[in-house]
Amino acid sequence: MTHIFLHIPKNGGSTLTDIILRQYPSNTTCLIDTINHKPNFTNLYSLSKTERKKIEILTGHGSFGVHNQFEQPCKYFTILRHPVSRILSFYNYALKYPEAFDENYNLNSLYDFVSKTKSGDVHNGQTRLIAGLEVEETKMLEIAFNNIKNDFSAIGFIEDYKTSLLLFKQKLNWKKIYFEKKNRGNYSNHTISEEIISLIKERNKYDLMLYDCMLEKYNNWKKNNAAYIKYQLINLHFWNTAYKLKHLS
Repeated sequence: MTHIFLHIPKNGGSTLTDIILRQYPSNTTCLIDTINHKPNFTNLYSLSKTERKKIEILTGHGSFGVHNQFEQPCKYFTILRHPVSRILSFYNYALKYPEAFDENYNLNSLYDFVSKTKSGDVHNGQTRLIAGLEVEETKMLEIAFNNIKNDFSAIGFIEDYKTSLLLFKQKLNWKKIYFEKKNRGNYSNHTISEEIISLIKERNKYDLMLYDCMLEKYNNWKKNNAAYIKYQLINLHFWNTAYKLKHLS
């Protein structure tokens, strides 16, 4: 079995990648890196069929469908984020690193970023990646749900990060999941108008429906695993504290 972490941009995936790579032997991992904000599959495509059969974890930016590069069974997992929060983070990140974004991204203002950006990762980007990039837009929500049902082992949420890690630990048989957050945004708070919020929701309506539906399923898992979560959160706090002290010493 090969596990595939579908790293959706601005959903806390950099921190999770560090945790993931700690769970598997280095010679069974494959990392999809990025060049100018686009996935670079060189590390994967350079592997022979024999080498691909040894891969236990593939992690990085990409979309549903990369499992077709493997002959063995594969299961995906990912982290979702509320569409409004994700787009605001995406915009602030783009302002900080404008050289990484091409002319398809309009950075003149937040309104222009939401309304005029041509790139699909700003409009229902989470649904689009889970469905597969070549999917017809009107059908991608249905296809995304179908892919989750058949090919995903777990979906977590950045807003409930620690408990999401416990979900992955349970479903994927991970061990120590201590962490220190990476790529933490350092942006000034500013009021977002209701017009902008409504526009983000309208341009990301599929992501909003996907988020709400999967959050309901996630909350049901939490309810059914309350004792496990309570114990494991105490354990995670201990390991996080020890990890931070080690790095500070």
